[in-house]
Amino acid sequence: MAFEMKEGQGSLFKNRERKSDKQPAMKGRFVLNGKMYEIAGWSREIQKGENMGEKFLSLKIQEPMKKERREDDLPF
Repeated sequence: MAFEMKEGQGSLFKNRERKSDKQPAMKGRFVLNGKMYEIAGWSREIQKGENMGEKFLSLKIQEPMKKERREDDLPF
């Protein structure tokens, strides 16, 4: 039986393809209102104020990106 995400649930995994700090440390997907979304996460640290140095997780959520088809991707 294949794993199926339930409504309002998702998963984040370590981004093994990360080459710079601008790329997310974690990537994954989740389901909301029956639609699949991509989620990305970066480990950050508060830079100012009374909580300076405290770590947090910054997230970005978006609809899945469509891959552009290249000539060498053609199936024939």
